[in-house]
Amino acid sequence: MTNFILHGGGSKQWNEKERLENYQNITRILTSGFKTTVKVLLVYYARMPEFWDEKLSEDKINFSKQVIGIESELVVADTDPNAFEKQVNDSDIIFVRGGDTKLLMKVMSRLSNFKDLIKNKKYFGSSAGAYAISEYYYSNDRHQIEEGLGVLPVKCFAHWDGSQIKELELLKNYKEDLPIETLKEGEYKVFEI
Repeated sequence: MTNFILHGGGSKQWNEKERLENYQNITRILTSGFKTTVKVLLVYYARMPEFWDEKLSEDKINFSKQVIGIESELVVADTDPNAFEKQVNDSDIIFVRGGDTKLLMKVMSRLSNFKDLIKNKKYFGSSAGAYAISEYYYSNDRHQIEEGLGVLPVKCFAHWDGSQIKELELLKNYKEDLPIETLKEGEYKVFEI
């Protein structure tokens, strides 16, 4: 069984304590079932490479605060498709940060077997990371509906604030009838397939 956590993106509106509690809850879900060590593949493809070191520093701090009693081995995803495929195989958790969905999809779409690769793993996707595995999503940046990898049979709308009713209707009526997942910033939903 594969566990997915879709996250609505930034939680900057929250204070530090609320943000920490939110991510600790997510981390508990991600690390449940592991006894001593968990290998986490950090996917930063939605950001330009010059920002990856900054994101890695943030994630090292975040995981050290949030994962209690389990050692976390953090590995940054390689952009080479063969190396990335091996990293996915070797990892317990695939942790996909948000950013530019087009940048993310450019690399992830090179693995036509991504759905099979993540079987029996745990996947966390924030904003662009949630969009990438959805069937369809509404791009807040480009103001249009786009296609994800179709790993999860849902239509996703991250950064939802309740005011985008017209955009939500467009997504709802787009192609086949699938569940729509609206995700407020900081909100997450868990799926098992």
